[in-house]
Amino acid sequence: MEVSLPRSNAPERRKEPRYTTQQPAIAGISDSGVSFAAHILDVSRSGVRLQTNEWLAVSAGVSLQMGGLDVQGLVCRCERNKNGTFDIGVTILEVSRPCSRRPRVEVLFSSRRSLEFGKG
Repeated sequence: MEVSLPRSNAPERRKEPRYTTQQPAIAGISDSGVSFAAHILDVSRSGVRLQTNEWLAVSAGVSLQMGGLDVQGLVCRCERNKNGTFDIGVTILEVSRPCSRRPRVEVLFSSRRSLEFGKG
């Protein structure tokens, strides 16, 4: 995954810095199971901004598959761009990595509980 430094020289008002990227991802609406293509525009430890052709309701549960990680989150912002696409802000709830050797998931980060790592 290619990541660059925060995009502005202005003081960052956020708790964590954002890092710009142009990584493709697969996004899904948690309740319906519908999946669609998205591009990750920037990431931080607590959130992701993505661009997609799909409108998503604020508070909708979403899942993202990006760079070998599965991300679960909630839509906190959805804005239509001039070109008809949407910029979606997602608050990260949990980040996990599928384990290839076992049918369980290794949890890397969760805002709901402390940092956990799968036990080999």
